[in-house]
Amino acid sequence: MNIDYSKCTDEQLRVAIAKWMGIAFCPSCLNELPDPDVCHCGDIRKNHPVDHGFVPMGCVCGYADQSKVIKGTIPNYPNSLDAVALVEAKLNRNQYLDYAEWIREIVYAADNNQTDAEFDFSCFTATARQRCEALAAVLQLPEVKL
Repeated sequence: MNIDYSKCTDEQLRVAIAKWMGIAFCPSCLNELPDPDVCHCGDIRKNHPVDHGFVPMGCVCGYADQSKVIKGTIPNYPNSLDAVALVEAKLNRNQYLDYAEWIREIVYAADNNQTDAEFDFSCFTATARQRCEALAAVLQLPEVKL
């Protein structure tokens, strides 16, 4: 799998990482679903009444006035170092070593005028977006079509 993650949009990286993290979310509104088997009315899927369609709790796709809806509650990994830190914490030792190498390459590609010291500290200065690209490469995340 040779995907150039630098060409992925923030949303593609966000969705791919959320899937790897095991977060259940609506693919349309990108809202996290605390329990995909519970409807917004409170009934579980197998006992759901037929008087309205099943809309998982957390999903906002079925609301009539979409202008008042906050969309996208899954973490915004490409723009949040705090969110990326949660992903980094799940890496095993080998993944983390590969991750550090990928970060160095990505940061160096963005600024190839770095000194040796700056290159060595690239793991500390990488942006959330650069970290997501490195994570996607290490975890070999499939490309997400949105």
